Amino acid sequence: MISPPTGARTPKPQWPWIVGSAVVIAGLSIAIALFLTRSHKVETVYIASPGASVVPPVGPTTGTATSPSGEGAGGGSQADQSTQQLLEQAATSARTIDSTTGSMTRANSLALAPSFPSITFKQAFDPSTGPSELSLAITPTTWAAASLSNSGTCWWIKVDAATDGATFGTGDTCTGQSAVAATETQWPAAPPVSPSP
Repeated sequence: MISPPTGARTPKPQWPWIVGSAVVIAGLSIAIALFLTRSHKVETVYIASPGASVVPPVGPTTGTATSPSGEGAGGGSQADQSTQQLLEQAATSARTIDSTTGSMTRANSLALAPSFPSITFKQAFDPSTGPSELSLAITPTTWAAASLSNSGTCWWIKVDAATDGATFGTGDTCTGQSAVAATETQWPAAPPVSPSP
C-alpha cells in the first residue's frame, strides 16, 4: 500500500460546511417570513374602508365615539353623518396605531393614507375645504382632526391618548388645530344654516 507523502494534507469532509450553510439559510428564511407576516398583520390593522363601520359605537357616558346616526348624536344631514363617520373611522385608526406602536404621533398622514386612499390629509393649520380632506393636529397625547362637510359645517374629533376617549365638536375654523378644542361627549347638533343674502 502506498502511503501519502509526508506533509500532504488529508482532505476534510465538506458536509459540515454544507449543513452549516443550510442551517443559516433556513434561519434567515424563517426570520424573513416572520418579518413579512408581522408587517402584514400590522398593516392590516390600519385598513378601514371609509364607508364601513370600524368598531361598534360606544355610548356617550364613556366619552368614546358615538355613531353619528346613533341616539343622542348630532344627526343632521346625510352629508354631516358621512363626514362624522369618516372622522370616527380615522380616530379609530389613530387609536389602533397608538395602541400598536405606543405613540399617538405615529398616527399621522403617512400611517393613515393606506387605509384612506381617497382622503387628502392636511397639516394642523391648513383647513379642510371638503369632506375628502382631513386636517390633522397630533401631539404625543392628543390626536385631533377636522373635516368640512358638504353641508358647510366643519366637524371636529379629538382623541386623548391617556384615556383613549374621544370628544366631538364643530366650529367655523376647519383645522386640526381648532379640533383640539372639541369637548362634547357626543356629536353636537349642527349649527343653523345662515340664509344667503
